[in-house]
Amino acid sequence: DAWPPARVVVGDDGSEVAERADILAAKIASLFGAEVVLVRAYKHPPEPVGGWSAQGRRELDEALRWRREDLENRAEQLAALTHQHIGTRLTETKPAPAMSLAAGKRDEGRTLLAVGSRGLGVLDRVLSGSVSTKVLRAAQGPVLIVPSENASSR
Repeated sequence: DAWPPARVVVGDDGSEVAERADILAAKIASLFGAEVVLVRAYKHPPEPVGGWSAQGRRELDEALRWRREDLENRAEQLAALTHQHIGTRLTETKPAPAMSLAAGKRDEGRTLLAVGSRGLGVLDRVLSGSVSTKVLRAAQGPVLIVPSENASSR
């Protein structure tokens, strides 16, 4: 029952490997007429003692505006490539939970989650964690993990 997907939720961090995942996932979605949502997670820095200054708040707002514009630009590029609407979701959390939140409960089993993988080595995965591994473990439906171009040379 998980295939074909009704929705495709794509994790995007602005990297080249994420762009490869974006493109492949959007093309798969267009083949099946599936809805596409491009997701990006972010974290604000901790609030300083005494709260944010006016300048600090402006800088945070500017950084968030830039993130939103960058995500929307990526969605517009995908829309031009696939000739379909690409939704966006910018969420203040870690990447794997952002994907789960965007997938939601609606058609959970028919939602394809797609992410790029940088091909971290064992030590890097242990130290910083692998978003693709976390998404794979938490998924209730199909998952597409797109390797980086140089993954085959490792």
